[in-house]
Amino acid sequence: MKRITALFLTLAALLTTACGGGKLTAAPETEETVSLTETAAGEQKDTRQVPVPMKDAPDYSFDHEPTVDEMRQTAIRAMHDIVSVQWFPEVTIRYNKKGSVSNKDFEVLANKYYMGVPYTSAGTGLFQFLAYYDKETGCLHYTDQASFNEVIGTSCAGAVGWGLLSVCSSITGENVSNFLTISNGYLPLGDVTYDPAITDFSAYYTKQIVQDNGTDKVLAGYAAVQPGDVLVYGDDSEGRGHTRMAIAAANVVKKADGSIDPDQSTITTQEQAAEDIVDESAGVPMIRCGQVSKSYTFTQFLQQGYIAVTTAEFLGQKPYEKCQVTFEGDSSTLEGLAAGTLHCNYPMAVMRVILRTDKGEEVLKTQLFNRRMIGDGTARDYQVLGTGTNFTKDRRIPKTGSYSVALEVTASTGEVFTPAVTVVE
Repeated sequence: MKRITALFLTLAALLTTACGGGKLTAAPETEETVSLTETAAGEQKDTRQVPVPMKDAPDYSFDHEPTVDEMRQTAIRAMHDIVSVQWFPEVTIRYNKKGSVSNKDFEVLANKYYMGVPYTSAGTGLFQFLAYYDKETGCLHYTDQASFNEVIGTSCAGAVGWGLLSVCSSITGENVSNFLTISNGYLPLGDVTYDPAITDFSAYYTKQIVQDNGTDKVLAGYAAVQPGDVLVYGDDSEGRGHTRMAIAAANVVKKADGSIDPDQSTITTQEQAAEDIVDESAGVPMIRCGQVSKSYTFTQFLQQGYIAVTTAEFLGQKPYEKCQVTFEGDSSTLEGLAAGTLHCNYPMAVMRVILRTDKGEEVLKTQLFNRRMIGDGTARDYQVLGTGTNFTKDRRIPKTGSYSVALEVTASTGEVFTPAVTVVE
């Protein structure tokens, strides 16, 4: 991550209490002057806006059979939430992106304002991030380094994938751009073709696909892009590449001979990115972890070897499927519940085991599904015992009295399910 050199303002008095307990320490004053207004009592008050917290976890599900356009727009909104959520960390956090570019070290700074889920190669997007997020203040509560590295974040393709997974159940391998292939449910646009057996663009580069198909076919694929479609490339054995989601139909400009003008034709996209971008629009300098809207020419996409892909749902080849979570097993005992399996037709992002005593006390266990589990599909069929909760030895389970145990699952659609409940006397 390149070092930010712009000046950042801090709001010491407000931020010290914003995350609770006075845990934040004000940063040193800079030479930039804080804007102040005079109150009726003659006191000076800082009038700048703090980031706007996301007070409600989003729900992207439909109560009707959606049109393709509704599904596309919902996918765009779901990814936009990932790249636009506003927050600031409780403490300074150093972490490593992990994955294919594990040599990249990152840092988020206390008292700095951020927009977008952190850029890591782990996590399952917004819903895991919100498990650490104060919806009243926008503060990100830090637990430990391992948690941040493993679950709190998303990559460029992860953000695209989780946007699409708000409405598409046909795709898998959601979190890595190298997995945006036919075998994982992503279909090339236009007449572009490549071997359906390809599962990794680091083994068969997208530039090779461009070369094999020819410029005209690839440009026609760009021209077919509609909102929610994806531009992706992978270019070497180290797994480098990038993924963007279109937020509008391609703007196609033709030459006099009727062919596509790649220098004038454009696609406007949103994307998760590792670069720091300072944004003043929120009222304070804010570091953005991605772009919410940026246009690129067809020529720029072509030079890097991008191909355009979509999903079966967006082509009308697969109807919208309502998200469901079911429990298979015996939920009449704790042991049976632990041995049971959750099944979801979309990936599950978060699972909670909630134990309530007869006095109303609650014990909460949260399972955050990691990137590997999402990628290999185990977060669609998941054994409850995988939470690590030992139902027979957990000291929090009451020795006397009655209590209930419930499962609560948040799916990639944002819906919350309670698929199984058992009561033990």
